Amino acid sequence: MGAGSPWSKVIDARASGSAAKVTIPPADGRGGTADILAQTGHSGSTARLCLDYRGCGFADWYLPSRIELQILAAQAGLIGKLLSLDDNAGSEGLHTAYAAPTFGGYWSSSEFDADCAWAYDFNYSGDLALISIGGQPVTFNFCTGNVIFRAKDRPQRVRAVRRF
Repeated sequence: MGAGSPWSKVIDARASGSAAKVTIPPADGRGGTADILAQTGHSGSTARLCLDYRGCGFADWYLPSRIELQILAAQAGLIGKLLSLDDNAGSEGLHTAYAAPTFGGYWSSSEFDADCAWAYDFNYSGDLALISIGGQPVTFNFCTGNVIFRAKDRPQRVRAVRRF
């Protein structure tokens, strides 16, 4: 969905309530999308791009959580192959190339803090420390990338998903 978009135009504020209160389960992209849209002063975001998307006539698209995005990343090859067979020239797999402006990164609906949100970066190969927030691990290491946090105003790719 485009060459890159900031997570939200609202920065320095949490979308999901206070830091001490987790309002949605970490695998609930729909809930995270709703939290982004409910931000005070919201005027544009990756969540809005997903909500407004009408691919294949469906209107229930949302921005995936960091866990849902990890599942997509783990199946990137299969997704690309399936989309190449669907006879739709507009279908694209996940872009993993290290090229500006996104450098292989995709936004999730999961927030890290007031300034950053989680993204999947296909090209990040550095070792991040495994940390815990609320007893939940927040960094997962794959051979080809990592779930990392990025500044909300940095452009990343957007992949809308839906449940069926």
